[in-house]
Amino acid sequence: MHGKRNRPVAYFSATLDPVAQGLPPCLCAVATAACLVEMSDSLVLRSPLTLLVPHSVETLLLQCNTGHLSSAHLIRYELLLLSASYITVKRCSQLNPATLLPLSNDGDPHDCLTTVSAVTVPRSDLSDVPLPNSDLVLFTDGSCFRNNQGRLLAEYTVVSLSETLEAAPLPSVTPAQVAKLVALTCACFLVEGRSATIYTNSRYAFGVVHDFGTLWQTRGFLTSAGTPIKNGPYSAALLYAVLLPSALAIVKCPGHSMADTHVAKGNAFADTSAKHAAAIKPSPDAFLGSLSVSIPPPSLTNLTLLQDSAPKTKKESWVAHGCSLRPDSLWCSPTGAFVAPFSLYPSLATLLHGVPHVGKEGMVSAVTKTGWLAPHFSSFAAGHCAACTICQSHNIGKPVKVVQGFRGLPQAPFLHRHLYKIKLPKCQQYKFILVMVCLFPGWIKAFPCHKADSLSVAKCLLNHIMPAKGIPATLSSDQGTHFTGQLVQHLDCILHIKHLLHCPYHPQSAGAVERRNGVLKNKLANICDST
Repeated sequence: MHGKRNRPVAYFSATLDPVAQGLPPCLCAVATAACLVEMSDSLVLRSPLTLLVPHSVETLLLQCNTGHLSSAHLIRYELLLLSASYITVKRCSQLNPATLLPLSNDGDPHDCLTTVSAVTVPRSDLSDVPLPNSDLVLFTDGSCFRNNQGRLLAEYTVVSLSETLEAAPLPSVTPAQVAKLVALTCACFLVEGRSATIYTNSRYAFGVVHDFGTLWQTRGFLTSAGTPIKNGPYSAALLYAVLLPSALAIVKCPGHSMADTHVAKGNAFADTSAKHAAAIKPSPDAFLGSLSVSIPPPSLTNLTLLQDSAPKTKKESWVAHGCSLRPDSLWCSPTGAFVAPFSLYPSLATLLHGVPHVGKEGMVSAVTKTGWLAPHFSSFAAGHCAACTICQSHNIGKPVKVVQGFRGLPQAPFLHRHLYKIKLPKCQQYKFILVMVCLFPGWIKAFPCHKADSLSVAKCLLNHIMPAKGIPATLSSDQGTHFTGQLVQHLDCILHIKHLLHCPYHPQSAGAVERRNGVLKNKLANICDST
């Protein structure tokens, strides 16, 4: 306040961290207020401060039940905005964009709690408590576990209190989180057009629907680093499916509870049904249906079409492997395995490589175990693993030996010169020497310097080196600031000198200078000892 009206004293600007940028507008205002309080601390010096924000900051921090703020962020905001005795947080109307000061007649106030709830759920009537008179009450479950033989089994199921509505196995590489998302999505499709209460024991699936799924959808299912989130396609399918019922409540229930309630019994029934479904061997149709690639709708009919479209040479190689054409137009091996055409190899490789990023041998073994005959799939699997960036980042392989480069010998004296600065014990005002080496005759020259800066290098070049030996075509040096400074760069540009820089932490790239530095230091040591 200056005089009788508000006047700006200082303007602060900062970029919020990626997590805060992805928050709903009201919660983003809370993060902004906390950031500005920290920035203005040196100006305010703990004097009484009134913070005017166009949002209900205090209400959001104390009453908003949101999963978007972590405990660390929430505690930090409360300490900065609510716990400080000298700060008073008040809500104002919208800010004047010209002065960034609040005016009494700008904009209409809004309910921040309602706004946050509206932008963080896929539908406004979605509830996290059971509906009183819903048409159906369903229980979902999905998991991935190892059986007694050590094999991974994955499945999902949707049940009511009395019957199993849908239960099916999933590919063994399916994570448990994906299985639970698939189960909840299928349950929403089953109750299309009706009201339902759906129970899930997965906090992850519950959070996708109620907490962060809509924010992911707004960001295009990208993380704060710009990379795709895990299970993005399954989350998108779930957010679409929750719009289908006429009324919906998705409720989190405790897992493996022994309580004598209908919720605990329904969840236990779903768990039992899922384990029975995992024991069912997936049919070829189900196996093809698990391929998440852009091919025609997978079925035995489409497999027939893919086999028919294979070149004649491929079919001849199938015959050479003992395969034959069955009456239903499917190519099969003598053992009954389906022949995989080459057009199906990318799909098979994507599926078998999977989340664990199985190697080439494991992919080839999995093709055989799942009932396929895929000639020459080994080389294709090796190429698929080699193209996987995650595998190349984490798997230890044989290092590729890098061939060392060679600058070549100069064609004439003093065309190519090497520069290097070494530090010696101080003598009067001198602490450094600038060493110049010409590779053609092996000529060495050293110049004493006061400082290790670009000015001393430029003076030596202009006053001593160039008047005596001419302007060089190429200079080589390390990447020290005394050689890469603006003054030396400007000099190189004016005189059209090509300046080459050595590799950092690699003395071999400056071997010609390093060897002569040893000779020079040895001679100086001998001279000092003899005097």
